[in-house]
Amino acid sequence: MFLFYIDESGEIAYNSGSKYFVFNALGINANDWKFINHKVNELKNSSF
Repeated sequence: MFLFYIDESGEIAYNSGSKYFVFNALGINANDWKFINHKVNELKNSSF
């Protein structure tokens, strides 16, 4: 089984004046999510 994180950024309205709209999805194996979450948290803590 895979888990997906889906995110959007920007404004979807056509008349908003924004030039960009980004839609992103990240899929990971459900067996690996704890390890990946731990690594992401380490990166966040070391970067910010």
